[in-house]
Amino acid sequence: MAKRIKKIKRPNNPLKKTIFYSYSVAKRGKRNYRDQRYVLFRRRVKARDGHKCCWPGCRCKTKLEVHHIQKWKDDVANRYNPLNGITLCRTHHKMIRGLENEYVVFFTGIILNKLKK
Repeated sequence: MAKRIKKIKRPNNPLKKTIFYSYSVAKRGKRNYRDQRYVLFRRRVKARDGHKCCWPGCRCKTKLEVHHIQKWKDDVANRYNPLNGITLCRTHHKMIRGLENEYVVFFTGIILNKLKK
């Protein structure tokens, strides 16, 4: 489903010509990638991980994606907690798709090792 974008101008104040964009609200249970909390979560995780893939032996610094260690839909309390995220390149993120539960302990260990340094 495509999102609708509306341009809203405020004609009451002629000094302000700022255009505000109104994005349609995401459906319940769906992620809103433009949500400021979600954007900040991704920025913090990437900064902590040095803007590179955390998979052992991978040095990829492009096509990075932030993966939720505990599933986004299942762990509502930690959706925006940077400790629940890890930076992966697109290749490794696709590789673990469908196997997320098997990698929870592995990714948690990687994050804890980073925090000890």
